[in-house]
Amino acid sequence: MKRCLRVMKCQTKGRLLPTYGPHNGFKAIAPRQAGNELDRWNSLPAYLGAIALKLEQITDDVIDGYLGNQRSCRPSIRQRISNLLRSGHYDLTSIKCRNVLSKNDCEDCILICCDCLSSKSSSMHTVYAVFEDKVAGKYKMDESSCSCKKGEYFCSHSIGFLYMIGLFQKFTFASVKQSYQPSPKLIQSNLMLIENALIGDKFKQQNAQRKRQRIKNKKK
Repeated sequence: MKRCLRVMKCQTKGRLLPTYGPHNGFKAIAPRQAGNELDRWNSLPAYLGAIALKLEQITDDVIDGYLGNQRSCRPSIRQRISNLLRSGHYDLTSIKCRNVLSKNDCEDCILICCDCLSSKSSSMHTVYAVFEDKVAGKYKMDESSCSCKKGEYFCSHSIGFLYMIGLFQKFTFASVKQSYQPSPKLIQSNLMLIENALIGDKFKQQNAQRKRQRIKNKKK
């Protein structure tokens, strides 16, 4: 960006749109109106904590049941999920939920979304976790997905987010968010105003100019 500005390169007129994976998060679900606070996107911690406690208890056995015997024993999956959780790749400030309807069986569901930083690159993915809207509501794998390339096959981002929901059930959402250490790469992946970059560049140029002026005055 700075090089383009220095050589006065023309900027593109069209706005760059965010790119997503090949899997649409709303492919198997549709928005639903139930006459409550989740008829629109809601990210209040009080609602998120109550929803987590309402769902089925997320444990290792539950996740292994969704994984199946073939993938549960793969060390690469376990290691990748551990890196996502321990390194703070989930942006807890992005978690939001709303009422949805399953297109497969027309069952009332709740959608919980969360942004996750890839463990292999600086790309941000969105996890779409769908649960039955009832007490001890189960995770619906066919309706859930992720915006990454393997998002419709129960990817590591989706599995890690299930473990995160399990933490909300055990320690409450507020306590987990308070002690959770997000990855510094999450800040680097956010968009920044061009003014912020220009101000920092200009400040460095002014400091360098003052330093050269002081050296020149000393020689005189």
